[in-house]
Amino acid sequence: MNNSVLKFKKNGIVTLPSFFNKEYCEKSVNDIEDAILKYPDKLYSQKTDGTGGDIRFFKFENKYETAKVLFDNEEINSIVKGYSKKDVVCHFIVAGKVIADKGQTINSGGGWHRDSDSQQIKVMIYLNNVDNENGPFQFIKESKKRDAKRSTSFIFNLDTLKKFLRGNPLKNPRYSDESIEKEIENKKFKVSQVEGEAGTTIIFDGSYVHRGKNISDGVRYSYTMYFYPNTKKYLKHTDKRFSKVSL
Repeated sequence: MNNSVLKFKKNGIVTLPSFFNKEYCEKSVNDIEDAILKYPDKLYSQKTDGTGGDIRFFKFENKYETAKVLFDNEEINSIVKGYSKKDVVCHFIVAGKVIADKGQTINSGGGWHRDSDSQQIKVMIYLNNVDNENGPFQFIKESKKRDAKRSTSFIFNLDTLKKFLRGNPLKNPRYSDESIEKEIENKKFKVSQVEGEAGTTIIFDGSYVHRGKNISDGVRYSYTMYFYPNTKKYLKHTDKRFSKVSL
């Protein structure tokens, strides 16, 4: 078994330093800035519970070759398939930009959260150098076996209704900073922070607790691959769900 797959299976996350070269990353950053100018109507930004506020473009591979190159990358797709319990494929790529704004809590993803309580794989690529100040990715390996107190506020929408009708438990996927800090103080959680040069690639299971750290200075550009089941029904669902914001 591939060594990267073994690490992924053990920790729920694997990092590939400088997986993409400088030229690729610079071109990708230019593509994101180009999209901001050309497709302002497709720019998506949302704050949840006072956090978030990053800029996103969905299905970036539809318009930009740099994202298409990532979409088709054989090594990344092979690692994902080696880890996944199901047959999954990348449904789309999100191009992201997060900028520090003094006095505001800005991050990517809206703070600590799980994408799902069941396995869900994502791949994030840093397109510029990322350090402690400009929003590094943070991941909690211990959250596979232990949970923290979840936020009390919960949005009941169509997705949660479908879960309820299927008999699935409804759990808020989000956590307050205080909830996570309490687990850290009690030495139940330890935050793994990924800093790295442009091209650093992070493959992770979104069912673990994670976030983009609150950005305090500068800017961070990224591409993120979203993997879901490889079925016509799920692909159609994805197209319908993100049709209004997709490029």
